[in-house]
Amino acid sequence: MRAVGAVLAVVVALGLVACGGSDDAERPRGTGSATTCLSPYDAGVSEHSVTVDGKRRTYLVAAPDERVLKGTLPVVYLFHGLGSTAADVIDYTGLAALADERKFLLVAPAAKGKDREWDVTGIAKGKGQDATFIDDVAREVGSQDCVDDDRQFAVGLSNGSGVSIALACQGPSYLKAYAGVATTFYSSACDGSPPASIIYFHGTGDEVVPFEGGKTPAFDVRAVPDVLADWADHDGCAADPTLKQIGKDVERSTWRDCDDQARLEAYVVDGGGHTWPDAAVPYPTLGKTTRTIDAATLILGFFGITKG
Repeated sequence: MRAVGAVLAVVVALGLVACGGSDDAERPRGTGSATTCLSPYDAGVSEHSVTVDGKRRTYLVAAPDERVLKGTLPVVYLFHGLGSTAADVIDYTGLAALADERKFLLVAPAAKGKDREWDVTGIAKGKGQDATFIDDVAREVGSQDCVDDDRQFAVGLSNGSGVSIALACQGPSYLKAYAGVATTFYSSACDGSPPASIIYFHGTGDEVVPFEGGKTPAFDVRAVPDVLADWADHDGCAADPTLKQIGKDVERSTWRDCDDQARLEAYVVDGGGHTWPDAAVPYPTLGKTTRTIDAATLILGFFGITKG
């Protein structure tokens, strides 16, 4: 037992040295190097909080089981839909299991209020309590040892997808790419932001957020092809995407020659509902869930978060 304790002490010491130690005035940020350090969060899912305008706001973190790490951890911020919860979206998307398999931190902030609705337009402008909350969470997570500040990304579902795309409009420097499922967004608030790399999914049979545009429980939306065309123009991409049929029910559009090496990719599911492709838990009341593609693995691949 004494020998085991000695080994553990050495490992911990190496981790603290590699990551800077808790006594440093400013803890070093992730560098992507192969140094050994300790995961900043306990394995599994844990709850954390920040205070915004005097109010406690919470977020969940799903961390890999591996405690001693070689290299730094990417971060994926995951935003839930209207009326849903952070725990719901973690379970539904299956991303928590992949966080362990692919060694990244999954951070799921929680919207406030009885309706648990995100202020998408405010976030796009970088204003309002939700925008401040997201910035505070990112600042808190990004300041932890062993977090890679060069590999942080946003993804969302439904109203949370609007959040992810709104963040692309805001263009924070810490986010490198964005993903969305079942709600997209573009407004004049996006015009001044840098080119954004986006991967997006939507079903043509979505009755909650219509593919052809219309009213939704949160806000009115335009037709998906029109919004994607706006993003292609914003990113300086070639106007006409390259199309590829995947299976019987999915068509992929890929835009080429975008500015600043931005990437824009979209998957349209024929007859697909208001659902996450290949969701861990299907919801028939929300329409068809395709099994032809797996949104989680496609998104992580787009982010460059692959199997070790």
